[in-house]
Amino acid sequence: MKKILLPIDGTQRSIDAAEFTADNFNSDDTEIVMITVREDYYAYAMTQTNSKKVIDETMPVFEQAEKILKGFKLDKKVLIGSKAGEEIVFFAKENDIDIIVMTKSTKKGIKNFIGSVASYVVRHSGCTIYSIPEKQSA
Repeated sequence: MKKILLPIDGTQRSIDAAEFTADNFNSDDTEIVMITVREDYYAYAMTQTNSKKVIDETMPVFEQAEKILKGFKLDKKVLIGSKAGEEIVFFAKENDIDIIVMTKSTKKGIKNFIGSVASYVVRHSGCTIYSIPEKQSA
């Protein structure tokens, strides 16, 4: 069974990555782990209660992708860390991820550049990466 890591950040681009995954992989032989990284809470000293609250508040970010990936075996994780790229790579290595499907950029209008998080993941992950470009608007 292939294990795919799908970083979701709530943007349309991350939903495009979920659609790509649904269209290009078979739910019978694919397990998908959706993650989101909360960099904004890392600087604070987090108690277990605060951490759980942040995770609970963040879970709705997965709802749209979850609908798109209906029929796939899904797991959802909220990570709290200082740098999204490092958290994604660490998670991928620790969880034997085969493929990472992520968006190309987080900057609106930049169509030919890979974003800093995606660039870090490509350079450090050691697994296959599908980099999904921003869809052209009509």
